Amino acid sequence: MSWFVFALAAQIFYTVSAFIDRFLIEKRVKDAISLSVIGGTISFIVGFVILIIRNFPSFPIEQIILVIIAGALFEISLFPYYKAIAIDDPSRVVPLYQTIPIFVLVLSFVFLGESLSITQLGGFALVLFGGFILSMKKPSLGVFKLRKSFWFMMAATATIAVGLILFKFVVDIQGVWDSLGYEYLGAGLGAFILYFSPFRQMNFLEAVKGIKRSTVAIISANETLWVLGRFATFFSSSLAPISLIAVIGGVQPIFMFLGGLVISIWLPNIIKEDLSGSAIKTKIIAIILAFLGIWLINK
Repeated sequence: MSWFVFALAAQIFYTVSAFIDRFLIEKRVKDAISLSVIGGTISFIVGFVILIIRNFPSFPIEQIILVIIAGALFEISLFPYYKAIAIDDPSRVVPLYQTIPIFVLVLSFVFLGESLSITQLGGFALVLFGGFILSMKKPSLGVFKLRKSFWFMMAATATIAVGLILFKFVVDIQGVWDSLGYEYLGAGLGAFILYFSPFRQMNFLEAVKGIKRSTVAIISANETLWVLGRFATFFSSSLAPISLIAVIGGVQPIFMFLGGLVISIWLPNIIKEDLSGSAIKTKIIAIILAFLGIWLINK
């Protein structure tokens, strides 16, 4: 099956998970960091189960360390993200996640020797630009101003990019399942580090105390989606250049927009999107650009 199918499926899983995250943080769980700690702990358990099934595969210790670090980095990237979101408007912060493919493109060329064709680079640029427009509440060059939040987000996206490169290096040698088990252990390590995060709004035990069973079920379902998304991402990375996998993340804002549009119409008390004519037109143009870019990438 094509790498593109798995890369796209990952973005669908991430999108649904993002909406559930928003619901949980706004309605059920008071502290976002604590929610991340729970998620990382669940990932650790999943990774341990995978390793048991795989009979704890043995490969060079340096590769195990690298893939564990990769898993931890994905969790640790939340440090600068939460710092950025605390000092600046989300409309200026979230779009900067679209810089991840840029970091990955440079790092994959330097350390993995990956390269893209001119056509793929053109598609890369279109997807990135379309995703950027969709991510912004109001398109503006102000998002690129060198505010403190900008530097925090550069730290967050660079951290994620390094994690992707480390995983790609190991998965090309050891395969998906063995690498995935250790990567999920790394997510648990990242959760342990987050547990002591100075950005937590409250004590972890206090945050999770009194969580209803229905909320536990929602969190469990959400983490299942997140785990599936990571699996799809990492599986696709074993089939294609990691720079292409990263840029497909640029279509997530499309799914976020479409999902937010549907929810705004049917469940406006949960999420309310800007449905003005100018906003819709801008986002349609961005979607067309992104799909054109995807067509060029797969041409």
